[in-house]
Amino acid sequence: MKKKLIRVLSVLMIGGLLSVTNASKASAASTFGTIVRAAQAMSTIQIEKNHIAERINIKTQQQIPVVVQKPALTVFGVYSYIEHGKVHNDTNETVHRSNLPLTILTYQEGYGNITGVSIDGVALGSALLTKVQINDGDDIDKVCAQAIFLDESLIKNLSDGSHSVIVKCTDTRGITLTDGFTFNLVN
Repeated sequence: MKKKLIRVLSVLMIGGLLSVTNASKASAASTFGTIVRAAQAMSTIQIEKNHIAERINIKTQQQIPVVVQKPALTVFGVYSYIEHGKVHNDTNETVHRSNLPLTILTYQEGYGNITGVSIDGVALGSALLTKVQINDGDDIDKVCAQAIFLDESLIKNLSDGSHSVIVKCTDTRGITLTDGFTFNLVN
């Protein structure tokens, strides 16, 4: 577009120069030179704008984080519960009040976080959690264990007898898997 404009102006200016006096020719040539320099300056400015736009685009592209989708939670379960070093792998085993705290060990395949623990249907307000790698080299987002530590204050007011524990694990897609166990609390 700019090149066409310059050509048209050139033709008009040259045609006009042929039909005017020498003084007018000098004035027209000066004007024509000014127009050419202005067009060149506009072209240089446009090139610089394009370079700036490219640099901004490159910076913008570099700042966009790559989002890696975590693997969906496909398997979740309570593996065991532990009282003061004694491991329980079966449901309805006896837990001694004197051997508290109680630790719940879960196993999962896929990415997820513990989102709830309840005892006898009552959600616990808080519990200490940790996610651990099962084998060296395993991606913790693909397979891992989570340990939930229930200190004495969380279960000291429970009566002797059978109690049900439910644990929920939720992934980033909103998939929630649950598992649980019962234990028999005694003094």
